[in-house]
Amino acid sequence: DRKTFFFDEEFARFAKPDFVEYKGKFFSIFTPGVSFIGIPFYILGKNFNLPQLITFLSTSVFALINALLIILISRKFGINLLGGILGAFIFLFATNSYVYSGTLTQHHFSLTFILLGILNTFWQRSILSNIAFGLVLGAGLLIDIPNVILMFPLVLYITFKHLVPKNNQRKLSVSLKLNILGILIGLIPMIALFAWYNHQLTGSYTKIGQTIG
Repeated sequence: DRKTFFFDEEFARFAKPDFVEYKGKFFSIFTPGVSFIGIPFYILGKNFNLPQLITFLSTSVFALINALLIILISRKFGINLLGGILGAFIFLFATNSYVYSGTLTQHHFSLTFILLGILNTFWQRSILSNIAFGLVLGAGLLIDIPNVILMFPLVLYITFKHLVPKNNQRKLSVSLKLNILGILIGLIPMIALFAWYNHQLTGSYTKIGQTIG
């Protein structure tokens, strides 16, 4: 509505304690992914005069997406459909997933990209599947920085799948398939978007709100 990333004093008071002050300006302490996802829901909600309700509904939508992804991943592990559905219901109603689905937080969005990353590991490794993983990894970073740590085991697993052992009479060597660079290709545009956002707020491409305090 205000065409700016910065809060005036009224909005800063509304957003507390989840904001920072830097060089006399107020903005969100969080990475921008949740806000970016919320924008289309907010615009839709304004058309029905329910902007906050439909914006918060975005988290519930992603909770249902996560339940579907759990079913898909369980099927990849050989679990039958009923077992997958049971797992999805346990996730939705027997964990804190249910609580977080009713407010605008990063948890369900983070899990969506983690689950997409897990699903991606089942794909045949190619330049396209690696680019897709890089995009998912970068989107997870935009949602919340710890997601990169949580997804790091997936990075190691995919890297391992690109190792090609070569055995001759004297020694065993290992080479790395070059299509693994697709991960970097997918990651770059997301990192560039994050850097641009940081620069708009702080004048630095690397300084983020969570490091300011």
